[in-house]
Amino acid sequence: MIALFFVLACASTPEIPTAEAPSPSISEPSEAPAAPALPVIGTLNVEPHFELRFLGEEVPDGINPDRGIRGLEFTLEDGSVHVFQPTGTLYHSDWSSELRSPDGRWLYLPQDHYGPFHIVSVERVGAYLQGAAPDRVVGHQSAEGESAWVHAGARWTGGSTFSFRAGLTTMEQFDVVLD
Repeated sequence: MIALFFVLACASTPEIPTAEAPSPSISEPSEAPAAPALPVIGTLNVEPHFELRFLGEEVPDGINPDRGIRGLEFTLEDGSVHVFQPTGTLYHSDWSSELRSPDGRWLYLPQDHYGPFHIVSVERVGAYLQGAAPDRVVGHQSAEGESAWVHAGARWTGGSTFSFRAGLTTMEQFDVVLD
């Protein structure tokens, strides 16, 4: 009786495809849905040079609103619109709405979770967004073969003093005076 059950069970088992059997492709191109536009969650007007819009999502009460920033969009004085493209990957903790220096002359733009930061004079932001080099590139440069240091806590600590921390397990403080 057990043998009959086993024979019947095996006879009704679906066939497992062999290696030669065609399988659905997971790499064929397909139409991807358009990415939804991020809403504007804040603005910074630096007349006459540009208006900066912080793009992202609202966060719950009690959470730092900067944690909702996901991107930046600039409208320059000529009316052209430019979306900021960092050179690497930025996480929610890498963004800040405090990008302009207290003296109003500088803007810092994070490039990657592992640095560096680009510092650009507000007068040159338009040229920078169109491919010109930043005024300063600041960050810890790891030696060849050394792990890249996380860059965090970027902020202005004086009129034109830019500060950040960088490290692996222990973070070091770096202060850059721009004048």
